[in-house]
Amino acid sequence: MTTMELDSRAETLPLKTLDELLNWIPELASGCPAAVSLPERNAWSENKCQRRTLMCHDMQGGYLCDRFTNGCRTEPHEPYIFYHWASIHAFIYFSHNLVTIPPTGWINAAHKNGVSVFGTFITEWDDGKAIWQRLLNDENLLTRVASLLVQIADYYGFEGWLINIENSIEPENVDQVVNFLRLLHQRSRLVCHRPQKPLSVIWYDSITIKGSLKWQNCLNEENMKFFHVVDGIFLNYNWSLSDLAKAKKTATPYRKYDVFVGVDVFGRGCYGGGGWNTNLALEVINDHDMSVALFAPGWVLECNEKDKFFDNQNKFWDTIAPFLPQHKIYSLPLHTTFCAGYGHCRHRAGQKDNGMAEGDGMWVNLSEQGLQPLWSNGECHSDNCYRMRLCHQDSWHGSSSLEILFPPKSDQECVLFACAAPLQSSLLVEVTAKLPFDGNNQFALILSIRKRLVTRKIRLHLSEQNAAVNDCSPCTVYPTAIARTASSADDWWTFRYDVDDIVTASTVLENVSFLVSTTSEHAVRLLLGELKIQAGIRLPALSVPVATGT
Repeated sequence: MTTMELDSRAETLPLKTLDELLNWIPELASGCPAAVSLPERNAWSENKCQRRTLMCHDMQGGYLCDRFTNGCRTEPHEPYIFYHWASIHAFIYFSHNLVTIPPTGWINAAHKNGVSVFGTFITEWDDGKAIWQRLLNDENLLTRVASLLVQIADYYGFEGWLINIENSIEPENVDQVVNFLRLLHQRSRLVCHRPQKPLSVIWYDSITIKGSLKWQNCLNEENMKFFHVVDGIFLNYNWSLSDLAKAKKTATPYRKYDVFVGVDVFGRGCYGGGGWNTNLALEVINDHDMSVALFAPGWVLECNEKDKFFDNQNKFWDTIAPFLPQHKIYSLPLHTTFCAGYGHCRHRAGQKDNGMAEGDGMWVNLSEQGLQPLWSNGECHSDNCYRMRLCHQDSWHGSSSLEILFPPKSDQECVLFACAAPLQSSLLVEVTAKLPFDGNNQFALILSIRKRLVTRKIRLHLSEQNAAVNDCSPCTVYPTAIARTASSADDWWTFRYDVDDIVTASTVLENVSFLVSTTSEHAVRLLLGELKIQAGIRLPALSVPVATGT
């Protein structure tokens, strides 16, 4: 891989040895703390009583171009770009180093999408056994390691650890391992800046209560002792249907969703064979009403045509999305530019950023990735349904916009975001888009608002001549239009709406979608460049007339 750092001072690196871990201090830490905090209400915390999905990212040893906090240049089709955040509840950064610290860009991108992030503490084979012999012979050292892991997570701003012991432990020392897991929770209450939110700990199904390295592929009496003191267990991949039934029964109804059934996308001994058949394993897990741990979805890039990555990425997630619960946005504001953190060049207000010339190659900076939509293509199974994809050639701000292609002569509503956001005031809604105004097409942004059992749809019309609001009254509308950009023959339009007097207590924003009604004989292509929905903002009356695109 050929990369050139944009800022050589900032790259996240793992800790490879126990001595590196013991010598870790924030002042000499690699990389930078995350700039984005996880929202108080998030995918992990709000869904503990239902199925959840862990995504475990293991790709070519980790710490590729994603390690650079401020981005880097890269060859086309080299970085793995993930943007289907609505389909996962937690993200684990995995490598075979002792302490795998998630790079800052992954933490920022995940947090913007309401997803928790985990690092990995792994010991393996003879080297791993030697590490544990050293730890288990010194209680103070064991406590210190637990404290350091807590400090590292607190410093970088991620939410927990996957603990993976892939080596045998002497039977008489197993209770000390259990105590180590307890210590992670206890020390997080003392060390973290967020004592009310202790770290989450996920245990990998590896050693048994006898200390043997013997994967169970199930929750049973051989690993239940570990499960009792952690927040969840990541089952090995070689399970059978009877293993799932037993694991669910053993967990009891109170904790069945804390059992994450492992699915290896590379298919190593996994039900269905992985790859393009990963959906087969997920369907079975879904039928058992259990959570999922999806391992190494970077297979899409590693084992398929790299120049077709984004098409393959959408195809893969379209295939598995029907069997994965999607989480919601739980509070306002909602703001996105649909940037994926990867592209040829950057745009600002529709103009190319002169500081990032196209000839310099591709760039990747996951910290610039924004809130991503549902990517609801999984609901579409025919050519007569809309399709969503990233557009890297044209954007309003950042590296990409959201392209939606609607079939000819259609009247379809594309769901962008699922929400459960309480509303207590007026709404300011602003959408920036490129729309083909040719007389055959009508466009609207739809807000689904529920009060108790009644749902109303507010239709915000997007028109070249004016803007209007249907299905809510009274309300005030303040439309504006942005002038043509130099980088495109089409116009970027910004429509702004102040929707007032429609919300009271117990009112919730449920969905945000985009509606296209067309009589055209041809497919309708549009780009969404930015979307803002804010609560409690009142706009002053605008004195400028509505622009007509000239």
